[in-house]
Amino acid sequence: MRAAAIVLLALAAPASVAVAGAGAAPAGRSWSADPDLSHVEFVLHTFWHDVTGTTSALTATLVSTGGDPLVDGTVAVSVETATLVTGIGRRDRKMREEHLEAQRFPRLEFRSTEPPKLETRAPDGARDSSHVIVAGDLTLHGVTRRVAVPVEATSMAGGWLMKGVAVVKLSDYGVPDPSIALNRARDEVEIRFEIRFAIRNGPG
Repeated sequence: MRAAAIVLLALAAPASVAVAGAGAAPAGRSWSADPDLSHVEFVLHTFWHDVTGTTSALTATLVSTGGDPLVDGTVAVSVETATLVTGIGRRDRKMREEHLEAQRFPRLEFRSTEPPKLETRAPDGARDSSHVIVAGDLTLHGVTRRVAVPVEATSMAGGWLMKGVAVVKLSDYGVPDPSIALNRARDEVEIRFEIRFAIRNGPG
């Protein structure tokens, strides 16, 4: 996938706006990720096969001052790189110690820097997904770069499910080439994310 599928990242679907009275300003809302229902994957493509590292050790918040994240939502995501697992212990240690250098750079972070760009919006009350582009700063291996992440946001009971993928180049972030002998690795890696946001606070 060439769309920025990684990752990390993620905006929301329509939210109810509480109004104290006629003409009152809409109340803000905030949501937090449920780590039991969320995960991030790093997918590395090599000549022989794909390698996927997965973790649920993440924190994420979504905030909307107007109550509708599709309009003015901001998102922040932090992933603990030392918790990524691929299913092979020796490979995990090499990935964490030699490539991600998790002791020096313990977190991958994304923070949106502008309101989401709405591509399509699900009708009110529909269970279809809305689609937005979320622009922000992605920090990996101590390097911060601007990315634009396409996000699919589905209204769920008490919150939203947000999925997407960000495609980044390891060389852009100074990550050492993970190729081994003839098994060459692509420079591009996918950061796929699926984050379930639950309401954190009520009006005010």
